[in-house]
Amino acid sequence: MKIAKRLFVLLMTLLLCAGYASAEAYVTVSELRRQAANGWDKGEVIIPTADKVPVLTLQAGSQSQDNPLMLTVGTFDESQSGKFVKSVRYGKTPSHIALTNGLTLEKAKTILNDELNRLVGKGIDDYGLIWTEIAEWKNMETWLLYYGQKFFGLTSFGHNTSLTIDIRTQDYHHLIIPHYEAKEIIYEDVPLAAWPVIKEAVEKYLSSHKSGTPESLELGYLVQENGSEELLVPVWHLGLTGPDGFKEVNFSAQTGAEIEWIGDKYLFPELFGWETAQK
Repeated sequence: MKIAKRLFVLLMTLLLCAGYASAEAYVTVSELRRQAANGWDKGEVIIPTADKVPVLTLQAGSQSQDNPLMLTVGTFDESQSGKFVKSVRYGKTPSHIALTNGLTLEKAKTILNDELNRLVGKGIDDYGLIWTEIAEWKNMETWLLYYGQKFFGLTSFGHNTSLTIDIRTQDYHHLIIPHYEAKEIIYEDVPLAAWPVIKEAVEKYLSSHKSGTPESLELGYLVQENGSEELLVPVWHLGLTGPDGFKEVNFSAQTGAEIEWIGDKYLFPELFGWETAQK
């Protein structure tokens, strides 16, 4: 009788723990920020100061991937640039802060900020830096900066919403500004996996792949092509630096699962709202 009673107590304890784990499995972005406040010993954790993480579809604005706003300042003769040597992505932090011609990374960002203000009435803070690249030629270097358009304060990753600028000298730069706007909000806010879930998923990936040193882990969006629509899906974007340059890996912000590139597209898990998460 005592054994049966003990088994019953143990079973009830397990059920209560399972219920508690289920309730705690999903959190708001505010709670997620609190959980990750102590940081991560393997790299920088970036969680934007957003109150909600909505899921929405996009529509092309006056400029888009098909018809981007492009600006070229100055002229550049490729035949005079010397032999191309190499080009390396360095993530957010490049190997050095100035090109051989003296053009600093900060100056390059200032040029970009000024052009954004002049062309679209925005600034560099309206976009999130994803990686920097230094292209090396036999007699010169080039800054290439790659940004993602922000929606609700979260950077979007992927080519669909990317801003790029090629800055070779003070008097030569080439800028491409795709522009998208929110079309329809599918979920006003979605449940996110708790920080321990994300941390475990990323560390499991790192231990099995050995493909670089973590630089940053950032909560943002990845564009999912959904028929004729483009959907912003919340993800954790892992930036890795290594001998071969910068590598990007994305994980679902709702489940922690890696979002794999299959053929010519990403394979996304199914999205869900709070009603589903609380069942």
